[in-house]
Amino acid sequence: MLQPSLFGRYPDVLGDEDRERLFEMWMCANPEAVGEMVEWAYAIDRKGMPVSVQYLFEKERYEGTARLVPVPFTTESGERREYGINHNDRALFGRWLKEKHPALRVTTRKSRWDA
Repeated sequence: MLQPSLFGRYPDVLGDEDRERLFEMWMCANPEAVGEMVEWAYAIDRKGMPVSVQYLFEKERYEGTARLVPVPFTTESGERREYGINHNDRALFGRWLKEKHPALRVTTRKSRWDA
């Protein structure tokens, strides 16, 4: 089990860099879930359809077989929280998917992570 003390303290309101760091840790802690979502993305792409990250997140939540491992962290005020698959961070996964699998036609909206 992941220990929150390993990851330091985070602000009570997560900033972009904090979300990016926690997202990276979640990706490392959940290779099976990430693999399922990538497989589904390729299946969607083979049908000639654009890949929706929101759909991948929902499918993983409700139909995925991987055990999702949240990343525990502690806030500066001492509250213990868990970072999990998060709709607020769909843009991070979409950009990761486009970078790692450039052949996929992934739909993304403009977000704060765009230059």
